[in-house]
Amino acid sequence: MTDNIVTMPTPIALRVERLRNRLDAYAKHQGEFADVVLGLATELFDARRECAGDDRAFGAWLGEYGCDDLGRHEREALIKIGEHAELARPVLQTTTSRSMQLIWLNEIKPIIPSVRADAPSPTSPIESPPASPSEPEKPQVAVQQNVESTPELEPPPNRPTATKRSPLYGLPDADTMHDNFLDPNTRTNLGRLRRKRNGIAIWDLILKSIRSGVFGPPTKASIDDVSLRLVLPWLSRSRLTKHIDLKNERMRSLVDEALLPLLLERPELRQPENHDRLEREFELRRRSIDEKNRQKYILQEHEKELARKPLPINEEPILVYGTPLWPILGDLTPRYTYDELRHACWYVNYFMQMIAAIGHEKLRPVDVVLYGRHFAKYMRPMAVKGFSNAVGDILGAYERNPTGETKHPPQPVNFGL
Repeated sequence: MTDNIVTMPTPIALRVERLRNRLDAYAKHQGEFADVVLGLATELFDARRECAGDDRAFGAWLGEYGCDDLGRHEREALIKIGEHAELARPVLQTTTSRSMQLIWLNEIKPIIPSVRADAPSPTSPIESPPASPSEPEKPQVAVQQNVESTPELEPPPNRPTATKRSPLYGLPDADTMHDNFLDPNTRTNLGRLRRKRNGIAIWDLILKSIRSGVFGPPTKASIDDVSLRLVLPWLSRSRLTKHIDLKNERMRSLVDEALLPLLLERPELRQPENHDRLEREFELRRRSIDEKNRQKYILQEHEKELARKPLPINEEPILVYGTPLWPILGDLTPRYTYDELRHACWYVNYFMQMIAAIGHEKLRPVDVVLYGRHFAKYMRPMAVKGFSNAVGDILGAYERNPTGETKHPPQPVNFGL
């Protein structure tokens, strides 16, 4: 008979299972951000309440059941969010931050009323019925009402987590680093790195990743190099982690300007199955940034050329699609004259109007350029070489930056007629 008895899970086992599932969903960014955070926050708040609000006992309970994935600061912020779940939901649905500490301190905590508006003042005396004429008036005694207050869970400044035995002790934001890097070898690596050349810049980049939420949950990974995994420990070993050296200033700039904003805009790219897409998207952003830097450099050189060698009175600077074509930079032999370039600008502008008129405005820039070059080759026998060269340069500028700024002499009204 005993073989048919089904053993039911205990309440503790059920709670541990729910908490474990919530932690896994939080770590893998599964589902809507607000739902994932609130699910974990309310589960942590309920579990801590069963430990009579004792933080030390709650921490030991989490460790005993293998649910101590989070750092102390992040866990305490989530508990506070879970306590005020109704107020927290609209904030979590609109916030752009992914740091639980910053969301709690800067966005949720300030909107929590300290005392309910309909509650009597804690210092006001309790009203008593008026005394009868036959009885002497008794003095009223002010009775202090007990107002239940929830203890704050933010760590006081005199309780650092990075103690004197920690390799991070004494460094700026040492507690933040200590709470997010759980492996002793990684902490040692960070402590040495912070004291080396370029260490401050790398340290600040890691802090930016943590505070933005892109860093993810605290990591137990052992990282003994200066690779991208210090900034994104969840990233699998790939071409990104292999080729991005944080000791290189340009690489750090790309991580700061391209990779971190990309992950904030597209959080789904953090999933392991999307890491290949992340590499492709990052490469596109890198090329875009490089092209903008190239355009910026060319424009600066163009301004220097104008200052060094002013144009004749009958000429003016020509800028097409973000690329300056006149005056010619440096002492290079011009491939066309000013008049040839001016007429080429009018021709390309007329060609673009034709493309729009026949309904091809949705063509890709590369397709428009192919049409333009194909059309221009029939003009080459009757056009001077300089004009053809200028048309080619203008179409090349359009292909690189179709929305770039264009400034050239105004087109005649009867051009093309």
